Amino acid sequence: MTRRYIGSVALLLVLAVGCRRDAAPAVTATGPAADRLPALQLHHLSTTIENGPRRGFAIGPQGTIVSGDDTGDGMMYSLIDSTGSVVRRIGRRGDGPGEVRGGWTAVFDSTFVVVSQRIVRYAFDGRPLETVSFATDVIPRISVSAHEILGSRGHPGGNSPAVVSMVTGVARDLFAAPDSFIVASFPASNLFENGAGVQSVAMPVLGLWSGGFVVADGWRYRLAIYDWNGSLQRVLSRDVPRPHLSAARLATELSEDLAIRRSLGRAPAPADVERIRDDIASRRQPYFTHVRSLGFDGEGRIWVIGIDADSGFADVFNSQRFLGRVPLPCPSMRAFDSWSLNGTWLVLACAPDDPDSDRDAVFKVFRIVDR
Repeated sequence: MTRRYIGSVALLLVLAVGCRRDAAPAVTATGPAADRLPALQLHHLSTTIENGPRRGFAIGPQGTIVSGDDTGDGMMYSLIDSTGSVVRRIGRRGDGPGEVRGGWTAVFDSTFVVVSQRIVRYAFDGRPLETVSFATDVIPRISVSAHEILGSRGHPGGNSPAVVSMVTGVARDLFAAPDSFIVASFPASNLFENGAGVQSVAMPVLGLWSGGFVVADGWRYRLAIYDWNGSLQRVLSRDVPRPHLSAARLATELSEDLAIRRSLGRAPAPADVERIRDDIASRRQPYFTHVRSLGFDGEGRIWVIGIDADSGFADVFNSQRFLGRVPLPCPSMRAFDSWSLNGTWLVLACAPDDPDSDRDAVFKVFRIVDR
């Protein structure tokens, strides 16, 4: 009798995990301000190297930041509370159970996860809670819930979105085959000519809306709105001037290009440097980059975050239309790894406003508020 009962419970658990893995993610409710353009209210700035940006970071729904920071103490992350104080070093470095060496991170109410070759979940008090094998080729982009990740994976026909269970580590494609929008925007080669003989990567920028997921084309400024069954609902777009490099960003990109050439033993002659500068300046710039996801706030609005000149912007949409642009006061904002949005919180990694500061970057933490 006892064995039969235990066997039945085990079967139910297997079925429950299977249903949890195969079921579409839950539809979320929008807030009362979903059709209004929000504003940003500066909450605080980081004041020291220890509570500022060092490597990748993510913010949680309570304003808690998990920031990558390998200081040599055996831990890989700093836990920074909503006041900007480092409250704990967390995430032991290593390859054993509950250990990490970095990866994509997402922060929730009282836990956070690190995803690399596996998924490790930690409590905010530092305890590793679980370690799950991550045996898929999905590149994580944004958390759907505390138990699921939306990411991108490659196929012979191009790239396509998939959902990964953080309970089982198993991925589920959201399309049986890439649809016409995916095929047109993201060809199998992922490459296209970007000016001056340079090829650029075209990959989907993924995001969420209250009823499903978003696949965006950052080079043509198109947002395809899908439900969780993979049915295209509509395509949102903007017809705006293409972003351009400021003099400071052009100088930075030139410096990085020359450094790479020197490391490969291909240092250009002084006469060629100006040609390289002109080549960089002539390249088309994306409206937003594939390296990060789109933002999704607590009211159910979609945030398209990009860079123009030497600062940033957020174009805010609901699932039906464009609501407006919010300037992001963030000098030297980078095209990757420079922001995180969760609920009513937005954090940016920026150059200090004070040109005499001895720090390379600071966190600017904002609350998302009604106008």
